[in-house]
Amino acid sequence: MTQTKNRKAIIETRYQKYTQEDYYEMFSDEGGWLEYDHPAWGEVDEFVWSYNPAFQLDTLFYNKEAFIVWMNEELQRAAVDHREAYYQEMKEWWLTSSYEDPIIVAQGTDMNWYLWDGSHSIGITVQANLETAPAFVGTRIK
Repeated sequence: MTQTKNRKAIIETRYQKYTQEDYYEMFSDEGGWLEYDHPAWGEVDEFVWSYNPAFQLDTLFYNKEAFIVWMNEELQRAAVDHREAYYQEMKEWWLTSSYEDPIIVAQGTDMNWYLWDGSHSIGITVQANLETAPAFVGTRIK
């Protein structure tokens, strides 16, 4: 347990030292799945990025119940494809090591918060009744 706490502290300290240029490089391909007219669409340099170890999920513009339904459907598809073990490993890993792969959220032009990356992580998180998740957060430059 101490080793995990030390690893978490090291990684989170590294995240706190990221520059905006580090974020631009990391996220240059993120958010591309959004339609141009989606409120969260934007180039990575249209946001000021930071790390939040406990992003409040209730601030996201999403429907918790819809994520639970979606995740259950994902698990059903996994059962058909014989990938249950993969999802079980993903769940165990996320619930113990989420700090290693934070979700990515960005502020929309409507000032709501949207998920850029991490749907499976959010699905696991809400199924576990957790209220926060580690996140890289992009605050829109006004």
